[in-house]
Amino acid sequence: MRLPAGLLGVLVCLPLLVCASAQAATSPWRVIPSPNQGAGDNGLGAVSAVSLTDAWALGAGTTSILLLHWNGSSWANVASQLPDPHAPLESLYTQGALVVLASAPKRNIGITVESTNGVGWSESVIPLPPGMHYSGLATVSYVTALSQQDVWAAASKINLTTDYQMIYLDHWNGSTWQKHLIQKWGEECSAGITHLQAFAPTSVWAAGQVACPDGSVDFADGWNGTTVGGGCVPGDSSADLVNVAGFGVPPGHPADAWTVGDWRTYSPAAEGPIAADGQCQTLPLPNSYPTDHSFIAIAPASATTAWAVGTRVSGSAQDNLMEYWNGSTWTEWGGPNPTTQNTLAAAVAVPGQAGSFWAVGNTGQNPTRTLILHCCS
Repeated sequence: MRLPAGLLGVLVCLPLLVCASAQAATSPWRVIPSPNQGAGDNGLGAVSAVSLTDAWALGAGTTSILLLHWNGSSWANVASQLPDPHAPLESLYTQGALVVLASAPKRNIGITVESTNGVGWSESVIPLPPGMHYSGLATVSYVTALSQQDVWAAASKINLTTDYQMIYLDHWNGSTWQKHLIQKWGEECSAGITHLQAFAPTSVWAAGQVACPDGSVDFADGWNGTTVGGGCVPGDSSADLVNVAGFGVPPGHPADAWTVGDWRTYSPAAEGPIAADGQCQTLPLPNSYPTDHSFIAIAPASATTAWAVGTRVSGSAQDNLMEYWNGSTWTEWGGPNPTTQNTLAAAVAVPGQAGSFWAVGNTGQNPTRTLILHCCS
């Protein structure tokens, strides 16, 4: 999972809002103590779980990266073990003892990938895809990695001859980059990737948004090991998709990929699962949603068990939004909200444990502090 762009700016309370706590006593979620780095702002934006006794969270501390590890009883900051604890690491992938962290490019120095297989950490800096930069008309915006030899980058480029905007999935195989076209849009359109997630070598998904003079559309496309496809377009073209998650074997294969976001009226939207034929199934939502609820992430454990998390604002309060999917309907739960300002940025289901989920984000203001929630066992 990749950290949202501008982590701490996303995780803090919305400007001009005075937030208050509204914890629900019956919430199945509970706060788990989590460490911070330094006296300034801290926040978490990515989480991944291997088992009930092995989970990881990635974020930003006051002066360095936060890399937290769960050993079954407590969370500890292990960022000091990294080759470069100050690298702008943003994506997190785990598989057994393997832990892989990757960064989006900064100032054209390449993509940093740090990984461990349980004994020590190593680092490599991978050159950007040919013709791509960290800003400008040809940019790499999102990066996810399964290993130092298996890296994916979401890239966009404007063709100055045709004025088409091209969106690619670029794949690093350990020695060279391979380019796969996702979408191509006309000169008057503005397109981009909003989330990129690799689940397995044969399952990589990207969600994106396109705005054109005659309307807007969102999409989710995936790599199946051979081609890029899927072509999922939500039933309502006004949805802003912000996250992709998956389950199954391999995780996130076409029948098991989910994506969430918001309608542009700022009510929650949930799209999924993405069917094997590439058509999006829009999940029903309660009709009573106000316009101040936002979904940020989804953690599916099966077709009938998933949690979507985000933010809800009621009056002066900004609280955690927790929605449970039972296969046919959503149920909203409140809290917990340890302070007057709370935001969740990422969530994950523990593999093989349908009743165990993690959600991470931040809480408080000036400074913000890390927030980790667990449900339900």
